[in-house]
Formats: sequence, C-alpha cells, structure tokens
Amino acid sequence: MNPKVSIIIGNWNGKEYLKDCLKSVFDQQYLNFKVILVDNGSVDNSLEFVKKNYSAVEIISLDKNYGFAKANNIGIKHALKKYNPSYVLLQNNDTILLKDNAFTELINVFKIHLLELLLLKLYIQMEGYNAER
Repeated sequence: MNPKVSIIIGNWNGKEYLKDCLKSVFDQQYLNFKVILVDNGSVDNSLEFVKKNYSAVEIISLDKNYGFAKANNIGIKHALKKYNPSYVLLQNNDTILLKDNAFTELINVFKIHLLELLLLKLYIQMEGYNAER
C-alpha cells in the first residue's frame, strides 16, 4: 500500500496560479493523497474556482491573510488530525509539478534515506528571467 500524503497549499489571491498548480497535482500517477487548500481571505474568486473545478480539494477558509507560515501550520494540524498521513507536502500555489511521478520520487527519497524533512532546490523560470535558488 502506498503511504497517505496530505498536500497543503496556502493561497492568497492566487487564482491565476491555481489552475496549473492543481492540474499538476491531480495529474500525478500517485493517487493516495488529499489536497487541503488553506485560503488567507482571498477576494479574487480563488475559492469559487477551486470549488467549481476541483471538488476533491478540501478548503479551509480563513477570515483574513494570516501569512504563509500560519496558513501552513493550520493546514498541517488539520491534516494530521483528520487524515493521519504518513507524509505532509507543503506546496506553494504557484508551484507546477513538471513530472507526473513527482510524489512517487519524493516518497522514495524519504523511504530510502529515512528522512523526516526534505528541502528542495527551487528553479524559477519566467519570461526573461531564469534563476536557481
């Protein structure tokens, strides 16, 4: 059996990013996951978009923008209490998973190396800008 994964996506007025972000998540070959979107009081119809197009996403709607860290902490606590996942993945709302086996590869790294935390290099590609962080 594949370990259960909870994916926490913090959002604040990120509707323009959510289509590609969520598509890349739901295009994964790995299927034992639950997506939790923690919304920081968006006013750009982000929630309506997600409800209409991604009904499998659980939404936690906050009354205002509490910031990245608090949104993630709320999502993590909720996931641990409700789903008891083996792994929790924090994903920004502007992240696009380029490979359809990204979850499988990440979980394999955790299993092989018995990791509790993994930080990944971020590659940014925008029009006229290319950087590695």
